[in-house]
Amino acid sequence: MKYLTKNREEILNIISNSKEPVTVKQIKEIVSSDISTIYRAVDFLENREFIHSVTFDNEKYYLHRYFNPVYGL
Repeated sequence: MKYLTKNREEILNIISNSKEPVTVKQIKEIVSSDISTIYRAVDFLENREFIHSVTFDNEKYYLHRYFNPVYGL
């Protein structure tokens, strides 16, 4: 897919394979990318509707577009 860089694809895979919504801090623990790169990647993915975000306790959580909290993906 055009513009889906290796970093973005890696972050999308992390979010897609997670059984619960994840934060940028949690993603950072898994990838070697700089935190600002992760923020740009999730912004890109959210703007193109690959993922969604929810805010809870002043923290943004990211989840796959088709995430089902009961059944996972």
